[in-house]
Amino acid sequence: MEGSINFNNGNASSMPLDTGNGLANMMLGNFNSYTNLSGAVFPYFRFWEFDFYAQDNWKVSKRVTIDYGLRFVHMSPTYTVVRGGTVGGEGNWTLYSVDLSKYNRASAPVINTTNGVVNGYQSGFIEANPLTALQAIGMNCDPCSGTDPGFSPGKSFPEPRLGIAWDVFGDGKTSLRGGIALFNERLRQNNFSFGAGGQFPNLYSGTVYFQNVANFSTAGVGTASSPITPPGMTIWPTNNTMPSIYSWYVGVQHQLPAKFGLELSYNGSHSVHLMDQRAVNAQPAGYLQNNNLSQSVNYFTSALLPYYGWGGLTAIETNGYSHYNAMMLRINRRFADNLAVNFNYTWSHILDTGDNDSDAINNPFCIKCSYANAGYDQPNVVSLDFIYALPKVKNANGFAKQVVNGWEISSVIRYQSGMPVNVTSNGNLYGLNIGNNGGQFPNLVGNPYAGASGSMLINQAAFARPADGQWGTLGRDSIRLPGISNVDAALMKSFAITPERAKLTFRFEIFNLFNHPEVWGMNTTFAGDNPGSLLSASSGQFGQANAYRDARTIQLALRFAF
Repeated sequence: MEGSINFNNGNASSMPLDTGNGLANMMLGNFNSYTNLSGAVFPYFRFWEFDFYAQDNWKVSKRVTIDYGLRFVHMSPTYTVVRGGTVGGEGNWTLYSVDLSKYNRASAPVINTTNGVVNGYQSGFIEANPLTALQAIGMNCDPCSGTDPGFSPGKSFPEPRLGIAWDVFGDGKTSLRGGIALFNERLRQNNFSFGAGGQFPNLYSGTVYFQNVANFSTAGVGTASSPITPPGMTIWPTNNTMPSIYSWYVGVQHQLPAKFGLELSYNGSHSVHLMDQRAVNAQPAGYLQNNNLSQSVNYFTSALLPYYGWGGLTAIETNGYSHYNAMMLRINRRFADNLAVNFNYTWSHILDTGDNDSDAINNPFCIKCSYANAGYDQPNVVSLDFIYALPKVKNANGFAKQVVNGWEISSVIRYQSGMPVNVTSNGNLYGLNIGNNGGQFPNLVGNPYAGASGSMLINQAAFARPADGQWGTLGRDSIRLPGISNVDAALMKSFAITPERAKLTFRFEIFNLFNHPEVWGMNTTFAGDNPGSLLSASSGQFGQANAYRDARTIQLALRFAF
């Protein structure tokens, strides 16, 4: 494992080899401190799942059919297995979490908040053997007696399904279809640093002081029982459950003349118990504006956290949720008379509390405050694609027929709304262990798009630094990038080498045919010099486009098929 080494000069009483100069210490190998982690952690994981299902089809009449069914699922979270073998090797690690339902403040170890050593414990350290003391305030392990595999029990879910198809007029040209279903997903706690086991007491930091790199002893390196400051942990709440997705659909399809078809539909979903990450050992914004609080514990602020004895606790929990609603229009023409066409328009909106399992809730005291546009929300998406086979030239001789006949032109034309971006701000929240998903937001004090032009995508004067101890008013994913319009085109022809067996296909393709600049990102970091102030002069790049999709690209290709 790689460590860190400090050659800074100290004093003769504590660092006998000190030269008085950090550079000289480095050249001679005299270090002030050397710190390293205790090792590499490689746990082993399993999960299990049982699925039972029944389904049936009921033909109510010649024009109405109903499909229905029920799936029953029983599944466990991912859990840890100790397989035997070399101690500390792959598959021989126990994972640790904290069950906060068992926390008892009266059992918490004392934190030394004096500026000095008390009972042999340094300032800021827990005055106890951490392994014993932390078990008394909720530290649990997997696999261990009394702990559910994966830290939360397996769950059972009924998952009903219902679908209907109706031939509206009985002529086979107009149909109405709809359906609704429930789905569940497994918890994947091993996706994160917690699941990998890389935290106390599996992994701890040890330090050697005041020696030389050529010959030093590790006798002073700590163990899991050595004195420590209140440790931070990524934890898995025991009341976690499995994510659930409710999905529904209704649509009408109608056959139009000239081989065209029309489909108009509505699709929606509501997801609950989605995974997120949240600081649960936290104090709210503004808490530390009373400076006497910090002074009262000699600025060892871990002694001010609600779960005294622990440092920052990040819970991988299942409190996230999302909503999706979409109207979809499609007009298509099957290939006939040398032409095939598809037109699609989607009008939709998706909101969530986080886009990914690893996203953190900004304000741990207000999960709903993170409920906003998803980072991939695009309200309008329009696309048109077609393939057109050019008319054949009649009365051409054999060579000319091969050259001028059989060409196809195709194109994809697309417009999509710009995606949201997350604008952040400087500012002091005066909280403890909060704001771990990009931190603070600015205040919105004007129209964010007024006067924007060129590469400047927003109005810089519409934002202000929030007051200290307060969250900004803008919120998550509140600003949108410009929409994107794009045209791709291709010209293609196949040459027959031998009848029905070998052919050579030539393609000439152009992506972004009109070479439109397509903005794909911007500088989203706002900074104000003082609370309440507008943009700092040193942050003039805020709001500037800083990423673009590809410019025009031309591609030639030959494909030989046999």
